[in-house]
Amino acid sequence: MFKLKLVAAFLLLLLLLTGCDLLKTQKDDLLFTSVTEVENQIKKKEWDQATSTISDFQELYNKRKWKIRLLGELDDYKGLEAEVISLKESLREEDEMESRIAIGQIMHRLHLIYNI
Repeated sequence: MFKLKLVAAFLLLLLLLTGCDLLKTQKDDLLFTSVTEVENQIKKKEWDQATSTISDFQELYNKRKWKIRLLGELDDYKGLEAEVISLKESLREEDEMESRIAIGQIMHRLHLIYNI
């Protein structure tokens, strides 16, 4: 019984010390990839494609929301949702500067959530 508790404590400690990379999957990496893709599309002024990509990001985010809520704080994921809405509006207006700012904020919030 004591060995079982010791092993469980060791695994918990290992999880905490290694950070969230153990919990980060390929599907989670798709969130980062989508944001990078939108950033590149903004640089090329491909507004329709960027809007489509951010919509795909939002769908993927909604599927991963349960995990994001477990990993992040309320301000992080609520801020992420607000930034996505802001980005969609900036893309609709074809505002490159505001779009880049929103992309930076989204990436920052994703890093906050996934890097404990």
